[in-house]
Amino acid sequence: MGTSRGKNVPRRAEPKTIFFLSLILLTAVATLAGQITFSTGEPELMKSGGVAFPMTEQAYAIFSEQVKNNPGFVVIKKKPVSLGPDALYGYNFVVNSINRGWILEGDEERGWQIYLDRRGDGDLSDVRPDRFSRIDGAWRLQIEVTEGDVRWPCRFEVARIDVEGKQRLGVSIAGGTVRRGVIEIAGQRAPFALCGLRGRYDGPNASITVDRTGTGNEESYDLSERYMNLFGKSYVFTVDPRGERLTLTELAEARPDRPSLKVGSLAPEFAQNDIEGAVQNLAKYRGRMLLLEFWSTHCGPCRADAPLMVALYKETSREKLAFLGVSSDGSEDELRAFLKEFSIPWPQIREPWEGAIHRKYRVGGEPTYYLIGPTGEILDTWVGSGQAVSRVKKFLAP
Repeated sequence: MGTSRGKNVPRRAEPKTIFFLSLILLTAVATLAGQITFSTGEPELMKSGGVAFPMTEQAYAIFSEQVKNNPGFVVIKKKPVSLGPDALYGYNFVVNSINRGWILEGDEERGWQIYLDRRGDGDLSDVRPDRFSRIDGAWRLQIEVTEGDVRWPCRFEVARIDVEGKQRLGVSIAGGTVRRGVIEIAGQRAPFALCGLRGRYDGPNASITVDRTGTGNEESYDLSERYMNLFGKSYVFTVDPRGERLTLTELAEARPDRPSLKVGSLAPEFAQNDIEGAVQNLAKYRGRMLLLEFWSTHCGPCRADAPLMVALYKETSREKLAFLGVSSDGSEDELRAFLKEFSIPWPQIREPWEGAIHRKYRVGGEPTYYLIGPTGEILDTWVGSGQAVSRVKKFLAP
């Protein structure tokens, strides 16, 4: 390569000059209003995602009636002209906070293709299908979605999924991403990861995981928690919307460590009215197990779990097992309609995702379950549908 020439070409700075300028810049960043900022790498798509179970056209018609007045859903109104009779319908393709539909066609031998409602208008009559590829033994499709000024990857995977001992055809939809970095303070290091959804790292589903001890034991922090203890000090943390930076601001006084949510630890107490006005707290359930569910009617996997939960409720004794729901639904009318439709009899607390109970239990996805023992200890906890019956029954066995 030739060398640039001309009178406007800047002179190369001396190494010493570069060193001192860098030192001044780093010092300025580190001391600005007591803040320290740490950058992250490129976003990586998470391996797992929510699962939706495709249904027949007749079953989808029933589902469409159930959600037709729900502003969080756009159902399919027009299907592709060339669609075959064995096509399956589904939902949980979320863009701009709207749950959109899709149609899956194919089989294990021929492969799969999917019609996505990218426009969000429910009209798939002129939509061209995206084809899945066989990758590492699985049928996968990865696309890029545009949401305003944000772009994010989305992966679909068709697989047979075990649901309470039975195999069902499912579609995993992953739109979560991770950006990784390292906190370095006074010679001490703690790897961290910013976890976002659909290209945003400051939303209700965003979180931070930090390996505080450097041993690989990561701890997750919801953004609403606002502070963490690290290297013997307390810091307020903030994340920029695109996940490019984590900023820590040291507090003048150290704060106590947050309660553990590990199995065997005491579940955090709370007291809050349910939608009928009755006070709900953990103390009233002492002497029996309590299944605490964080969910919403807008959550596809939550809807799939509803009939399974009702069946579990009917076949177990209230002297042994109680149920309590905490819903993030914005509309009480929609929540009540869903409870009536699925004949859900147990108490329900309604609070936003940023509510006190959600924060205490550090809810990062829906549905989230906590099985709490007769003396208030956490027996088990998990995120996702299709597991509640088998996991609870392990503790009900004599």
